[in-house]
Amino acid sequence: MSKRAHSVLAVLVFAAAISFVPARIVSSQTAPAVSLSAEEKAVIERVSEDSLKGNLSFIASDLLEGRATPSRGLDLAAEYIAAQFRRAGIEPAVDNGYFQTVTWKLSEPVLDDFDLKIINGPAAADTIVLKPSQVTYQSDNRLMIDNALVFKVDASKLDVEKPTEADVLVRTERKPMNKKERIDFIKTFFPGLFMLVIVYIMLTIIRDYRSNFAANIWKETGHGNDISLFTKTEIPSSLLVLVLMSLLVYIKSNIRAFLVNHFLIVIGFALSLCGTLLFVYSHLSGFWWMTITGIGLYMGYVPFNCMLFERMIASFRYVSNACFIIYVADSFGYLGSDVVLLLKNFSNSSISYSDFFVKMILAISALGTGLTILSSIYFKSKYQRYFTPSSNLSYA
Repeated sequence: MSKRAHSVLAVLVFAAAISFVPARIVSSQTAPAVSLSAEEKAVIERVSEDSLKGNLSFIASDLLEGRATPSRGLDLAAEYIAAQFRRAGIEPAVDNGYFQTVTWKLSEPVLDDFDLKIINGPAAADTIVLKPSQVTYQSDNRLMIDNALVFKVDASKLDVEKPTEADVLVRTERKPMNKKERIDFIKTFFPGLFMLVIVYIMLTIIRDYRSNFAANIWKETGHGNDISLFTKTEIPSSLLVLVLMSLLVYIKSNIRAFLVNHFLIVIGFALSLCGTLLFVYSHLSGFWWMTITGIGLYMGYVPFNCMLFERMIASFRYVSNACFIIYVADSFGYLGSDVVLLLKNFSNSSISYSDFFVKMILAISALGTGLTILSSIYFKSKYQRYFTPSSNLSYA
């Protein structure tokens, strides 16, 4: 412990020494002339920019790995500084050279009687029991439960059930794709993917517009003073869409679930379109218009975030992953949203926020419905060409 501990003192002394010298140089240039002894002049003459740069470059180099306490880099720095002291003829302040021995106390938790259980659910249906060998304790203080300590669990030592042959048979491997595999993936499903990405771009544009300018739309529809409107409209929309998306897990057939996602997108467009038409012809209040369009837009938007493409991969047993195509859709989607925002804010058009929203819903809902139906027809036809009815695959 002696060498690493006293390395800290050596580094500090050296830093103080070399930081003192340039201060003397600067002051000698700006302060009135002072009388220096011959020894002081000799010291100053030996200090140069190159010598300072050489010492500091070594002390701050990556070779010393940050000079953490304790570390090999700190020991090397201390030895280097001691060597410079010897070269300069500086006498050590203690009997055992330039290094001082200090006492360093370390405390470690005793894990002999350690017991940690992670329980999921009130009925404790899923319980993971961790052994002391599976847990790494990290803290600067002694073990105290009151301090809400964090434990790092080594998952490689946990007993995880491996998939059976039946699991492998009914599931499709997800793995990263290289450049060629991504190109092949797009070529294989290009017509359908193209239509779905266009639909997602339109949904992203209109959903973002509704979120960004909701306050302006509420004000123009005569509800600007009620700050609770966001809660009253968004919570019911979110809960309804959440329930609908959750129910999709009960559809075991992947291709059927994939097509049902298309159906939900069409229903979402239809809700937005019908609600907007009723609002335009004064058969629906602004409150219910925003609520219905919120439900419709999120019904179409949420499936794209994972479920739609995951079911597509599973349906066609194509070894790939959904992250790539989600990234492609997101990139174009938010680019389109930014373009529309720029056009709305910087064009000379005097159209109001609510009127612009109405026009977008009418145009996007009609076009999006058509593209989604065409996409479902394409994927259903492609599936029928590749698989027989008896090979209809589903999640186990």
